[in-house]
Amino acid sequence: MAETSFPAVSVVLERTDAVIARAEVASTSATRRRGLLGRLELAGGTGMIISRCSSVHTWFMRFPIDVVFLDENSRIVRIVERLGPFRVVWGGRSVLDTLELPAGACHLAGLKAGDQLRIG
Repeated sequence: MAETSFPAVSVVLERTDAVIARAEVASTSATRRRGLLGRLELAGGTGMIISRCSSVHTWFMRFPIDVVFLDENSRIVRIVERLGPFRVVWGGRSVLDTLELPAGACHLAGLKAGDQLRIG
């Protein structure tokens, strides 16, 4: 597979002003296809935003992740915690982007549906 480059952004929970992750952004066809595949883990404090993505699969992944589905305003629509390998999940019609975090990160950050995130 061709080498891909992921720009990174900070993801902040607005109600606490806490940085919950430094996330890579998969915004091209190649980076969205690659996503987290091939990695052995997703380190604490990191994540990946997959733009224009309302569903994810974890086929061939080696570790569970937390999945946060975001609307066009970066408001949390749905959270799926500890999604294991070889699973598929859809966020819903209003989802524009998806944030993938290490398993347990949503619980640690206190994320809940309706929370506003600031990404940049």
